[in-house]
Amino acid sequence: MSEQPPPRRTFLNVAIALLAVIAVSVTYWMTLPPADQPAVGEVPSPPPDSLPLVAGVGGDFSLPSTTGANLTLADLRGKVVLLNFGFTHCPDVCPMELSRMASALRELEAQGADMTRVQSVFVTFDPERDTLDHLREYVAYFHPSLIGLRGDAAQTAELARRYKVVYLKQDTGSASGYVFQHSDFIYVIDTRGRVRLLIGGKDPDAAIVEAVKRLLRDSAKDHSDKFATEKSS
Repeated sequence: MSEQPPPRRTFLNVAIALLAVIAVSVTYWMTLPPADQPAVGEVPSPPPDSLPLVAGVGGDFSLPSTTGANLTLADLRGKVVLLNFGFTHCPDVCPMELSRMASALRELEAQGADMTRVQSVFVTFDPERDTLDHLREYVAYFHPSLIGLRGDAAQTAELARRYKVVYLKQDTGSASGYVFQHSDFIYVIDTRGRVRLLIGGKDPDAAIVEAVKRLLRDSAKDHSDKFATEKSS
C-alpha cells in the first residue's frame, strides 16, 4: 500500500497551484491585445454616473447553444447579460458561481425586474466532455432560463481570448481524468453588448443584482431620452 502524502504537503501543493493560476492570469490579462469592440462612433459612451466600460474585454460570439440553435451576443441586444465560463465537471467554483447567478435572477424577479430583459449564459471550455445534451441538463439544474454554450476547441480559445478568460487543463491522475484551473468572473454586459463589470468570487452576491438593476435603469432612461428627442424634432 502506498503512503498518503502528509496533509500539510497536500495543502501546500494546492496553494502553489492556485498561486500559479493567479500569476498566469495576471500576466495573460496584461499581455493580451485588446479584444474587438464596437467603434466609438457606433456606440455612445455611458453617462458619467453609470458603470464604466471595461476596456479591451468582450465582443460578439456565435456558438451552438442549449436552445437548439446558435446564439450570438447580438441576439441578446436589449438585454442585460450575465456571462460565466466553466465546465460541468468542476467540483466547486462553477457550481458556486452559477448558484450566485441563479440567486441573483430570483432576487431580481422578486424585486419586480423585467426578466424578459435579463439573460444568463454559461460557456463551457470542456467541449470534449460537455455535450449540448449534458450541458442543457446541467444549466437547468441552476435556473430554467440559463443558456449553455459549447463551441469547439478553437472557438472556445478565441472567445476566451476576447474575454481574457484563463483556463489551464490539469490531469488529476485519478478516475475523474482532468480538471481546469480557471478564472471565475461573472461578466455583466449591458443592453448594447458592452462589458461593464467583472464580478469575482469575493464580491458580494448583491453586487450582481445591483449592477443588473442599474443597467436596466440606464437602458430605460436612454430609450426615454431618445423618444423625447424624436418627439421634439
